[in-house]
Amino acid sequence: MASAQLNLLVNGSFESGFSSWTASTAGTFPASVVTYPSGSLNFNNAVTANTLTSPSTDPIGTRAVYFVDDSQVQTVFQTVAFVTPGTYFVGFDYFIPVLGAANPAPSTVFAAFGSTFASVSTTSTPGVWTPVRQLVTITSPNAYTFSFSFVPTGGAVAGEDILIDRAYVVAVPEPSTYGMLLAGLVGVGLFARRRAAQR
Repeated sequence: MASAQLNLLVNGSFESGFSSWTASTAGTFPASVVTYPSGSLNFNNAVTANTLTSPSTDPIGTRAVYFVDDSQVQTVFQTVAFVTPGTYFVGFDYFIPVLGAANPAPSTVFAAFGSTFASVSTTSTPGVWTPVRQLVTITSPNAYTFSFSFVPTGGAVAGEDILIDRAYVVAVPEPSTYGMLLAGLVGVGLFARRRAAQR
């Protein structure tokens, strides 16, 4: 990837809490924004620093959405008012706490932008930040909603939990953009070579 692009999501890294997002308040433990790596998650779950690279220009920061309820479906979403047709990188980073992964009931997070583009099970590798990256093609200009839906299966038993960070929707540069960049680099190279030859 040549360079990071502008994130169409506002507060995609949740550094301002749920500002610009709508979060459901269902469950004994509603979705919340927590601080890591030194934050206090349920039962002292440890979370490491996020060192992943991302197509987004948003900073990594130290805050993330924490889903931990055992039985209630919870949703966090944001609507982008106007999206032009084209291809977009969409994605996020997730972390499954080791202690939470030891609980008996798995959970799943479904991510959607217009339609579902990813599902992450808490049975995935715990203890590391993991990226989810997809390409989504938008064919008609419209408002589109980016959402996370947390679906636990615990009920009366303890469920597995998950953190979500650095959500983004960024446009894939047009091929002509790469062509102009290449032409500019060639031009600069020729100019430098010509000046060197004149000396």
